[in-house]
Amino acid sequence: MPKFHTVTIDQTGASFAMPADQFVLDAALDAGISYPRYCKTGVCGSCKSILVAGTIDHDSHTQVACSDEERGLGRFLACRARLTSDCTVALIPRDVVPRFANIAREFPCRVAAILPATHDIVIVKLAIVAGGPFVFTAGQYARVAFDGLDARDLSMANRPGDPTLDFHIRCVPGSDIAGFVAKKLRIGMTATVKGPYGNAFFREYHGTEIIAVAGGTGIAPIKSIIDMALTAGVRQPLELYFGVRAERDIYLEDHFRGLAAKFPNFKFTLALSEAKAVKSRRAGFVSDALAADLAPGRNVRVYIAGPPPMVEATAKVLEKAGVRRKNWFADYFDHKRAAVSA
Repeated sequence: MPKFHTVTIDQTGASFAMPADQFVLDAALDAGISYPRYCKTGVCGSCKSILVAGTIDHDSHTQVACSDEERGLGRFLACRARLTSDCTVALIPRDVVPRFANIAREFPCRVAAILPATHDIVIVKLAIVAGGPFVFTAGQYARVAFDGLDARDLSMANRPGDPTLDFHIRCVPGSDIAGFVAKKLRIGMTATVKGPYGNAFFREYHGTEIIAVAGGTGIAPIKSIIDMALTAGVRQPLELYFGVRAERDIYLEDHFRGLAAKFPNFKFTLALSEAKAVKSRRAGFVSDALAADLAPGRNVRVYIAGPPPMVEATAKVLEKAGVRRKNWFADYFDHKRAAVSA
């Protein structure tokens, strides 16, 4: 007969019994408890909670989702934790939630523009047909479905309130999205957008220095954050590190250099990982460029978006520089779940 333990939610007093061999998140959902979650595989950190009392057994997970430092402070991932005793847990308060409660909704859209950005990246602009406006906070993402394709997690590159929702799509040879964009996608076609989602949104309240780090199409949510921050009139230093492989992968350079010329507090650094750098670029990975510039103990808030290896490498740079986990933000997309990362 399986052994059972009881979980109590500290904030609400709600409790439920669960088998010792089941993950806390799955048991909570089975019990009808509304528990924050997204990937359910230990990579995104959405279900991160605090162990108030009791003991747990924690499965493997990414450091991005829950670092060793956080584990030492009693944090755990509900999707990776099994109970070894009765426990009391606390859900982590979300300042960690956007200033506005953005409820996820689904909107019918039409393709308003298709703009080639590089040899393998296309910017698709969608106009909402009905039910708008689409309310989100800069840095969040949505699930976008084009006709005949599975929904993809794509970040909005536009500012909240702009007339179109802008998505950056990398067309990898052999992928279904590449063939669709190349052969079928046309202006006027329909699509659906559901969202918003994500915790790596712009925190308007913090007055410390801001650093943004992007790799590839990860520049999409970072562009939204940078544009929104400067439009909102932030005065503290704001730095963007943008990493791509080679010259042909660069896009939006004119946009960011124009912002740097207009706003004295904004600095833009472009890094090329697979080419010799020219005067206006840096050679090497974008995380290496950040490591060279980030002095230990610097009081910063950091936003990160890009491929998982880049996010992991950047996280290590921040840890080495003494930037606490609570001061950097990233939505870790699971590429098994979404072939296109933005």
